[in-house]
Amino acid sequence: MRLHALDEVAASIGLHPDMTLADAKVIAPDLITETAAPDSDRRDLNNLARWMVRFSPWVAIDDSVKAGTLPAAQSTGLWLDVTGVGHLFGGDAALLREMQGSLDRLGLDAHIAMAPTPGAAWALARHSHQGHHRGRLPMLHDQAQIREALGSLNITGLRLSPQVQHDLKRFGLHRIGEVIDLPRDALYKRFDAIKGKSGDADQLLHRIDQALGHVEEPIDPLLPPPNLNLRHGFADPIGDGDTIKAVLLDLLERACEALGHDGLGARALTFTAYRADGGVWPIPVLTGAASTDAKHLAQLFEARVDAIDPGFGIDALSLSIDKVDRVAARQSLLDQSAANDEVAIDRLMDRLRNRLGTGRVTRWRAHESHLPERAEHWYPAAWNVAAQSKAPPSDAPRPIRLFPHPEPVEALAEVPDGPPIRFAWRGTTHRIKRAEGPERIAPEWWDARRALDTLTRDYYRVESEAGQRFWLYREGLYPSDSSATDAAAGHNPRWYLHGLFA
Repeated sequence: MRLHALDEVAASIGLHPDMTLADAKVIAPDLITETAAPDSDRRDLNNLARWMVRFSPWVAIDDSVKAGTLPAAQSTGLWLDVTGVGHLFGGDAALLREMQGSLDRLGLDAHIAMAPTPGAAWALARHSHQGHHRGRLPMLHDQAQIREALGSLNITGLRLSPQVQHDLKRFGLHRIGEVIDLPRDALYKRFDAIKGKSGDADQLLHRIDQALGHVEEPIDPLLPPPNLNLRHGFADPIGDGDTIKAVLLDLLERACEALGHDGLGARALTFTAYRADGGVWPIPVLTGAASTDAKHLAQLFEARVDAIDPGFGIDALSLSIDKVDRVAARQSLLDQSAANDEVAIDRLMDRLRNRLGTGRVTRWRAHESHLPERAEHWYPAAWNVAAQSKAPPSDAPRPIRLFPHPEPVEALAEVPDGPPIRFAWRGTTHRIKRAEGPERIAPEWWDARRALDTLTRDYYRVESEAGQRFWLYREGLYPSDSSATDAAAGHNPRWYLHGLFA
């Protein structure tokens, strides 16, 4: 068994990761150990990364473990891209102090550094003496400072594989500055002399170029970066619901103003409360159409904001605009009430969807088809169906209730192509007192995929002796009146009930 990770006291007496447990017990007979749990550590690191979004929307987990270039204990860390964030905290130095203090309160011993490149920040955080002391956190602003700042640090700060580190020590190279100052040809020759290890030289030079900023090192954020992110911090933790709602409305007004300047509106938003004990309480909201109405958006959050458990207090709130869209221009009408009704319906859909769940709210849209069952489509309310087709015009009234699938009935007519005089449906016989029709609907011959699935229909509006009103149709024509499609299908006419009138 080998050591996976250790605390500062263990490190101070000469223990190190990958040391065998037997050797460690020789140095420290009373050493207290626990079985390593990498999966649990990874979950905790994921949770911490989400919590750190309070400082920057661009947070990523150090992927050196995944890349397999470092022992696991050396690569447990987070990247934060804080470009343009410092002013929200009173400057970069204040940002680092706030970050350090927040992690201290969580009981975490964090080493923090800021630099123009990820590689330089990684090296400074782990190997700079300043990175290990409160109040003196290493911070570089200029890329020209990197070479000097890294020069005295151990070569392990370059994120090299153990084998490359071992080879460099064989060459007598222990500091990053010693490696940087060597001509590149000389480095290649030294590695080639060891069984032709030019690939190791490539790894070394690539890491140097990343640290110095000669090569870009992209960082993949844990969460997709939002289109806009706003934050409000508190000097002391708060737990008052009215304060939370007031801050939410302020953040929404600022976000809507910023989006409105570009003709954009919010489609997906997340309001997040960061608790002093490390808890994170995100509240996502979706809208059916792009919105810049701060008060309407605040209403969507309201019920769920009331459910926030502040615990020992909330010390920061943030609002991220995760998805935006162009705000649809609305034509002013003489009868403005119609336009207002449409806006009111959109807002009602938003409130229902965010309260009941996205999948539980659907919305009807007309579709250009003469066949009644295809003349309407139901969409999730979250879908922004921009192009709304119009239902084909018809002078004949349509039933209040349309069955999703026509139901077969047994019908009797006085003449083959006339209306029924009675029909049986669901075990009950209905005698017809009055009938209107027929309204003929032919197959959609222009749609080759569907034309053969349907026959010509003759619809009748009928009223029974009991006063019930039905919408019946006969599918298919008799030979004397058969269309080419119906004749080719070879079907005898059948009767169906398709809907009910009030």
